[in-house]
Amino acid sequence: MCRFQQIQEILDYIEAHLWEDVTPETLCRESHYSLFHFCRLFEYAVGLPVKQYVLRRKLLWSAWLLAQGESVTFCAVQCGFDTPAGFYKAFRREMGMPPSRFKARFSIRKPYPIRLKEVSSVMISMQKIRSILQKFGLQAAPVTPVIFEKSGAVSENAWWVGDRHVLKAYPTLGAVQMNARIANRLSQSGFDAPVHIPASDGSPCICEGEVYFSLTYRVPGHRLETLDMTCADARETGRAIARLHLCLKEEDPAICREKDVFEEVLSQWLLPASRALQLPDSFVQSYRDTVSHIAPHLPRQIIHRDPNPDNLIWRENSVVGFVDFDLSQLSARIFDPCYAATAILSEWMPRMDECEIRKRWPAIFRALMEGYDSISPLSAPEKEALPLMVLSNQLLCVGYFSTMGKFRELFETNKRMTKFILSCMDELSFS
Repeated sequence: MCRFQQIQEILDYIEAHLWEDVTPETLCRESHYSLFHFCRLFEYAVGLPVKQYVLRRKLLWSAWLLAQGESVTFCAVQCGFDTPAGFYKAFRREMGMPPSRFKARFSIRKPYPIRLKEVSSVMISMQKIRSILQKFGLQAAPVTPVIFEKSGAVSENAWWVGDRHVLKAYPTLGAVQMNARIANRLSQSGFDAPVHIPASDGSPCICEGEVYFSLTYRVPGHRLETLDMTCADARETGRAIARLHLCLKEEDPAICREKDVFEEVLSQWLLPASRALQLPDSFVQSYRDTVSHIAPHLPRQIIHRDPNPDNLIWRENSVVGFVDFDLSQLSARIFDPCYAATAILSEWMPRMDECEIRKRWPAIFRALMEGYDSISPLSAPEKEALPLMVLSNQLLCVGYFSTMGKFRELFETNKRMTKFILSCMDELSFS
């Protein structure tokens, strides 16, 4: 058995016995390593010492229990604290705020067991975060993990630092440089953007082991509540994405990878998605034929790649900025407005009656495309390709989420979305 698999089995053991007295000594006996060797292997694979990892898992579960209505005292006992005060202190250190405030503000997603093969980077301790912030002169600033309010997901690689800054961890220097270049380009073009801040010694980022840390300004504004979205909001979203594209068109394409969504679907996700959706073989062949006819005629440039509502910053009735360019790539430009439309649908699907969605979403889609077209006119092939791009994005999502256990909920939502989109493809035409 490889060490990776052994550590995974230890993580599974911790999850199954989380509310018991799980100690490094117990776990090293399970792994058949010496205590010293086991602790080194664990921290290398996971990123945290054993005790800190166990406590973090308990606190994440406690956050969920609080959201379900459990008391602080109950959670303190479950976590093994002698008093609520000890739990309070540990919770505030990990989550950046007291349990009562956290409970009032967030509805946390039920924690999913850690699968090392599904984790893109190691976990990072608050002690490590503090040491990094010292190099930016912000060691005394309050730190809170970024929590996505709509999904309840707790970020493992981004932290709010006070009210003005965000610290983010990246797997490569290239990812830092791409984000910084795009943010600077947007800022110079009049957008509000997460401009990067150099460290005290002038370094653009801080490298610790295999992780790169970058500090940015926090873009002021709010995210739009999509349940209340109007066609006017959708047009503004389309206009903003078009302005973003005009800005990105001026950037050197060499800063990011080239990746074609159609090629990605054809090579990786078409068959898994078709099986998950129980689509006939004739659909697969028809999709291949349609792609080969349309795809070569679509203009390509740097795109955002993830313009979901959380990544658009609004003030009053206007989009003033964008954040999170981790996935930016060189691809067909209509991907972004189509993705923005399906991201709205993904937020509606679990929270709105499907009859209501059928009445509202096609109009939202068309309004978004109208907004885009009013700033950066779509070519005839692009207009023809819009329904195909929407469908391709869904096939990609269904295929990808089918391979990731932690995204089971998203997998089911995207299956429903794809079936819905297939039923209204004729309503997605735009001329």
